Amino acid sequence: MTVLIDSSCLVAFAFSRDKNHLAASRLLLSLRQERRIVTASVLTELFYVTMVRVNYARAVQMFAYVRTAFEIEALAEADMLRMQQIVTTLPAKAGSFPEHARRDRPRYALAAPSGPG
Repeated sequence: MTVLIDSSCLVAFAFSRDKNHLAASRLLLSLRQERRIVTASVLTELFYVTMVRVNYARAVQMFAYVRTAFEIEALAEADMLRMQQIVTTLPAKAGSFPEHARRDRPRYALAAPSGPG
């Protein structure tokens, strides 16, 4: 199975006082044998948020960990177009893109069927 790991999971894992730290840790442990993908934009977000919430040293540590433990992939043009479509069609009252995304998909990871493609 291929699993796309979201920044919320990695930030919770990085920050031991996060209310979801244990759940994120267990989830990542349970997915060790799976193909785990992190987008390059998530890696950047993880570094910044970890630096702010924890400290610079932990951000560097997490950056190194994610680069070796996960496959890092760039966002394709189709991904960017889909994101633009989502954010430009959100009603003003719907809130931010992350709030919309959290309502419409699992909190930590998205699984996709393995195979060519």
